[in-house]
Amino acid sequence: MKIVVRVDISKEVGTGHFFRVMKFLSIFKKFRPEIFFISKKNSLNLKNFFHGKKIIVKYISVRNQKEDAIESKKIINTIKPKFLIVDNYFINSSWEKKIRGVCENLIVIDDNENKTHTCDYYINHNFIKNKKNLKRKIKSYKKIFLGPKFLIQNYKKKNLHTRNFQIKNIAIFMGGYDKLNFTKKIINLLQHSNEEIEEINAFIGLKVPPKIIKINRKIKINFLPFSEKFQNLLIKNDILISSGGTILWDKCLTNIPSITIPLADNQKYNSIMLNKLGGTVTIKKIEEIPKTIKLFNGKLVSKMKKSTNLICDYNGLNRIKKEILKC
Repeated sequence: MKIVVRVDISKEVGTGHFFRVMKFLSIFKKFRPEIFFISKKNSLNLKNFFHGKKIIVKYISVRNQKEDAIESKKIINTIKPKFLIVDNYFINSSWEKKIRGVCENLIVIDDNENKTHTCDYYINHNFIKNKKNLKRKIKSYKKIFLGPKFLIQNYKKKNLHTRNFQIKNIAIFMGGYDKLNFTKKIINLLQHSNEEIEEINAFIGLKVPPKIIKINRKIKINFLPFSEKFQNLLIKNDILISSGGTILWDKCLTNIPSITIPLADNQKYNSIMLNKLGGTVTIKKIEEIPKTIKLFNGKLVSKMKKSTNLICDYNGLNRIKKEILKC
């Protein structure tokens, strides 16, 4: 079996799409497929993220979606994959129509409800405002998977957050590329604000760890790489402060109490919905963090854990797998 993936990693798009695709590929593991990645040349070196996995990377140099389709098609035509997986903000139906004839099955993974697509399988595991409207935008499909019940996540259940309520260890993750240096700003806020905090664990993606001037000598500050072991490290903390990207689903799957700050328009609806359902506390500005932490107590944390436990489970990828592997 041959599989081609079209995905990018860059300062603009971060790392979320790449890590999501890597989780998705686990459904084909038993077939031991040949895997090829197509990525823009201005993306960061994908090979640095494969950790010894046998994956071939093909780089393309393009300026727009039309050129992307032409260059990608040349590569895909020589491979003739059973599955082509696309997880990319900048690709829509126009690209897909040009490509679809050179692969057996086109799978699109998306976060955006406003784009049109032409594909065999469409996956959007976010909270959806209008499912009927979105389905009208997907053409010639075999199956559509919508909502958190189809969350793309490793389907072997991990350890859940079981720590008793306290505010000693704080985790921070502000996306794969923290363009606005929020990580540094939040660390400085926490150093000034709370006497209970003993340790801050900041997960970083593509950036070099920021230089921090230690104000509070009692607080230990650690910078940790974002990796496949992320969830195991996350549950060792008491509260997570994060952006509203794909990290929201890690919050749900680990049941960790959390504060969410959406950094982009496409993060707002998920963040608002998770807040509405009681799974997080969503705020607009990082300056609100100190007073928000003071709102946390045993009752609020217990409510959060019950809520996130109901929103999604570890079976989303298994549900998708049963349908896709029928073909």
